Amino acid sequence: VTNLPSGNGLQVWSQFARILTPDRLGRLAVILRRQEEGVSEKLMFLVQYADATGAYHQAAEIARFLLPEMPPGSPRRLAVGMVLGENCRRTGQAVKANKIYGDLYKEFPGNRQLANKLAFVKAVELEEPEEAERLARQALIGPMLPAPVQAACLDTLGLALTKQGRHEEAEDVFTNAVR
Repeated sequence: VTNLPSGNGLQVWSQFARILTPDRLGRLAVILRRQEEGVSEKLMFLVQYADATGAYHQAAEIARFLLPEMPPGSPRRLAVGMVLGENCRRTGQAVKANKIYGDLYKEFPGNRQLANKLAFVKAVELEEPEEAERLARQALIGPMLPAPVQAACLDTLGLALTKQGRHEEAEDVFTNAVR
């Protein structure tokens, strides 16, 4: 890992990411714990690459190793945690995703995208629509979010309302999401 190029070595890193297997992750963790220069940046790239290419299990495993190494409260910790939570959700590990998002939300209580991710897991995966509604409404408090994020938050709120049988309210919310 440490001998692979940094900076513009995207092709080499792409090839490396394709051959990464779960049994090689232990070696990556050892290297990371040695705090060798540039390794955490390379692992961040691997997490993002694996996530973007649909290698969700690999992205989650790399993020699981990387998360404890990130300083508490840092933007990188939030980014790695969000990838880990999303990939746990995508691979059917909703309880783990809920724990990861919940712990991150305690660490980053004002993060509206994180509130929405946690609300989505609670609404869709864990059948906790009342708590999902509360979190989705929190995600919508404040200045207008970028359109795709705003729509995702409204979508989550609509799902939570639908799960509660509040279909007319949900329809209004869904209509606002597509405007």
